[in-house]
Amino acid sequence: MSVLCFFNNRARVGKTTLVFHTAWQLADLGHRVVVVDFDPQACLTSLFLEPEGLSSLLADADADAARTVYQAARPLALGAAPRHLTLRGLDGDERLWLLPGDVGLAALENVLSERWSASSRGVGEACHASAALARVVRQCAAQVDADVVLVDLGPSLGAINRAALLCADHVLVPVGADVFSIYGLGHLGDALARWRSEWAERREHLLAESPAAAETVPVGAMRPVGYVATQHAQQSNNPASTHRRWTTEIPAAYARAIGGESPTSPADLDKDRNCLARLKDYQGLMTLAQEARKPIFHLSPEDGALGSHFYAAKNCGKDFEAFAQVLSQRCGFARAPRPR
Repeated sequence: MSVLCFFNNRARVGKTTLVFHTAWQLADLGHRVVVVDFDPQACLTSLFLEPEGLSSLLADADADAARTVYQAARPLALGAAPRHLTLRGLDGDERLWLLPGDVGLAALENVLSERWSASSRGVGEACHASAALARVVRQCAAQVDADVVLVDLGPSLGAINRAALLCADHVLVPVGADVFSIYGLGHLGDALARWRSEWAERREHLLAESPAAAETVPVGAMRPVGYVATQHAQQSNNPASTHRRWTTEIPAAYARAIGGESPTSPADLDKDRNCLARLKDYQGLMTLAQEARKPIFHLSPEDGALGSHFYAAKNCGKDFEAFAQVLSQRCGFARAPRPR
């Protein structure tokens, strides 16, 4: 089982729609996929579920089983026993599940920050609390014998994302072709390196005192797997020359800030090994997909995908299938998919 976090502290780079489509594509390829929405805005959850379903999840916070990320993480962050989880099945073939997001998760920001500070002093209880979100992810994966867990994170360098990234085997960065996305990679890379190092020290100290904790305390590998160059709605208004200019900056910027490599990567994204995909802005089709609660490549004429839109939806499917195959190989969950 592999855990992949989609992370960028820059908003509006197409991250959430990327997670949504990647999850469906991996499920279509036969993998068992769990999606966890750790963005307090819960935008990914809104893509999957109707408003009526969201209301029932959030209203029934006192149910025996935790049904959102906040309901599952809160007791662990406060040092209490874990609650039983109920994942939301998203397809009839038992390939895709969701642990929905919850705006209440934002209330744990200060708690997780305090626990992180306390864990630096070698307090075992604080280390376990700091790993609350990672423990939730492992609980989700074990419940359905998942091949891969995809985690959506909000655009922040705060305590919630730091805690969530402790679950990450791999980190994928969606990058837009604009000045803020390029220069933001430096801050993102610094944060990842710092959090990885600080957690390694905490974990080493904890295991020296309690070796048995290795079974429950996450490694926090956070290995960079690469980036996806996106052309989201905000970039579509850029002049073509400006877009091309910033696109050529991405390989070296990523290599320097996150890949830990010499910034001599080729300016051509198609020749950059760190670039896992270049994905178009399917903005017109995305509106139809949101209304149908489907990925673009599942749209049919009945959903409004007519004429050129229908063929564009099929091309989108080819793009995401190629991306999913590369991602599977890079992240190590490329085992033979299970028969439906």
